[in-house]
Amino acid sequence: MKHFFKSILIIVLIFSGCQKNLEPPKTNKTEVVSVTEKFCFLRDVQNEESKNYATIDFIDYQKTAELDPTISADQKIDLPNGYSYVNKKIESEKFEFADSAKIILQTFSFDKDGNFNFNQLVKLTELEDALKNKNENLFLNSPFKVKIENNKIITLTEIYIP
Repeated sequence: MKHFFKSILIIVLIFSGCQKNLEPPKTNKTEVVSVTEKFCFLRDVQNEESKNYATIDFIDYQKTAELDPTISADQKIDLPNGYSYVNKKIESEKFEFADSAKIILQTFSFDKDGNFNFNQLVKLTELEDALKNKNENLFLNSPFKVKIENNKIITLTEIYIP
């Protein structure tokens, strides 16, 4: 009987040592980062008080067959894959460029054979210069993919449409 109680005591001690630590782990406070990726039209780029801003108009990417037939032709770009970029609500918003923002253009320049230099990383000043001629500006009618982190543009990428 003595051995029985010793065995029980040993088992209880073993299992009591295997309890989970119910204390929550200590963590450092982390900053909540809000990241959004959307399609848009680029309306303008400007410099105000040493900060650079882009005025953009968000657009949707959806099946052409499912589009509202009342949407005018100047509010959409039909693609050969059966989808369209659609600007259902024309409403521009202004966002600041992050200091480390990347601007990637598909149709900014050509190589010696006349082909576009795809995925060309350009400076913000180069994009500003390209947007100055609003009458013949290809970029104002091209869709872009914009990545916004904490209300600042971190990536602006032109989408090439053949």
